[in-house]
Amino acid sequence: MKPLAGQKVLLIGIGFYDYEAAIAAEFRALGAEVRIEDERPAEIRGQLAGLRRRLSLDMTGALARHHAAILERAQEYGALDHVVVIKGTLLDVAFIGALRDAQPCARFTAYHWDSMARYPELISRQVLFDRVFTFD
Repeated sequence: MKPLAGQKVLLIGIGFYDYEAAIAAEFRALGAEVRIEDERPAEIRGQLAGLRRRLSLDMTGALARHHAAILERAQEYGALDHVVVIKGTLLDVAFIGALRDAQPCARFTAYHWDSMARYPELISRQVLFDRVFTFD
């Protein structure tokens, strides 16, 4: 028996090593259809990301466009059963709220693998999720 048979999962991560791929594979083994999204736009990941951070380039516009695209694709996926966010440091309250509004029947789960002491801004966002798991 596959406990997630026929369910749709949106997995939003940070593209760290192959964690999202491994987690998605487990969801698929449980029967789920999984879509993976990176919370970061292309402009702030990859080989030039460190240089952009050092130059303090404003990526606000790129982040807003990227999150709008994720919302659009989430609508195209159809009704989701689960939204799983890994870390989510770049996902602000407005984005998470808009995603919840777009997917009112989905169960939202956050997994923060770092201590909340390192990312205190995530503490206030916990109320936006149905379940939250942390390193703490």
